[in-house]
Amino acid sequence: MEAAVKEEISLEDEAVDKNIFRDCNKIAFYRRQKQWLSKKSTYQALLDSVTTDEDSTRFQIINEASKVPLLAEIYGIEGNIFRLKINEETPLKPRFEVPDVLTSKPSTVRLISCSGDTGSLILADGKGDLKCHITANPFK
Repeated sequence: MEAAVKEEISLEDEAVDKNIFRDCNKIAFYRRQKQWLSKKSTYQALLDSVTTDEDSTRFQIINEASKVPLLAEIYGIEGNIFRLKINEETPLKPRFEVPDVLTSKPSTVRLISCSGDTGSLILADGKGDLKCHITANPFK
């Protein structure tokens, strides 16, 4: 009797025709975002407008080119999650928010402001485990 010879089978090249998929450079949205990364942002956070309440921290953002004020809201959500919402401060029409996406309102945690250098804001949850670093100019 002859010993059985193991034959290796590679499915990597045979399973998928890679020519039918686009890579990132062929996607217009991806190319536009890459272009913005190389340019200086025209948005600036106004850290003197920071207000904190039970479930969120709010501050203004301004577009230096158009001078349109935006309102940024940061929520601390249980499970080490930050939620950032940015809307126009005085919109012509309120922003549409999809109803019934969440079955219940997420449990929030109060965010506290930690010491940060000038031009930045550091928010942390009560335990200090999770931190959100906001830079004013450019806003990031």
